Amino acid sequence: ISGDRADWLTFSPSSGSGDINVNISNTYNRGPKRTAKVKVAFETSTKEFTITQEGNGGYSATIPGWLELPEVNQGGSSYFLRHYCALDGKQVRNYSALYDAELCGSYWVAYPLHTSYLTGADRSEAWAYDTTIPALLQFRYHNLGFGFQNYDRGHQLPSGDRTATDEMNKQTFYSTNITPQRWRLNQVKWKSLEEWFRGKASADTVWMVTGAVYRTANGSETIQTITNTNNTEAKRGEEYSVSIPNYYFKIGMKRKDASSYTAVGFWYDNQDEVPNTITRQYARTVKWIEEQTGINFFANLPGELEESVKNISQQEMNSEWGLN
Repeated sequence: ISGDRADWLTFSPSSGSGDINVNISNTYNRGPKRTAKVKVAFETSTKEFTITQEGNGGYSATIPGWLELPEVNQGGSSYFLRHYCALDGKQVRNYSALYDAELCGSYWVAYPLHTSYLTGADRSEAWAYDTTIPALLQFRYHNLGFGFQNYDRGHQLPSGDRTATDEMNKQTFYSTNITPQRWRLNQVKWKSLEEWFRGKASADTVWMVTGAVYRTANGSETIQTITNTNNTEAKRGEEYSVSIPNYYFKIGMKRKDASSYTAVGFWYDNQDEVPNTITRQYARTVKWIEEQTGINFFANLPGELEESVKNISQQEMNSEWGLN
């Protein structure tokens, strides 16, 4: 195989002599179209041929104008996903996500937070594949328990933010909403942050974005993975690995008055940090988080309001959001 090693192809047998059949197998393609050039050497000659594998279907979705949405860059192995549910006799949005099938995780999950989404249903524990994209593109969490290799199955949209109906709660347990999160972070500090934002829910909407950052402190894209070898039903011919985020962020935006908005963000390492107080130490402006992630948040906010909401002062964070 010439050029970059085409690990998605295997040959059986890989060598031999005489008149034999060689079986060529390929893994499922979770990204764009790929090509490998194969050279077969005989005693007196060589033969070359090319194998091309099509991409994963060119999935593309129309992007709505919801205020919580970041700018959406889909294509390749990235999918923009939307989930709806019934509430009070109407079809409403539950959450959206930008999911990467190579990482088996979402860069961000965006959702409205409002009292109408709260109370009424129990935590479903309905761990499952996301029904909007093939199971072949997802990591199987639903046969793993909490604390698997010291990681919890961490929600980006919290289950506790979607308790009005069973349907909306079950959707929070889709694999596309889950990432491997250090168990102490998930069960202590991150849980406190979720509860803190939930306490901001009212009759007015808080527009939320939760995200995972897949890079190391020095900017490298080398990331660790967790492998689950028991993803038997998908049968894509390879081990099932999910990438581990190095950082998490959570951002909330709400109305400041009739004509302006205010926002606050938080940034955490994916580590076993125990203190659970929501303090200024972890608070960040939206602009700061944009610089770390390259994501343009609240892309549907009117232009004249965008810069002000992304660059609010520490004093405004303290007064408008009640930071300690």
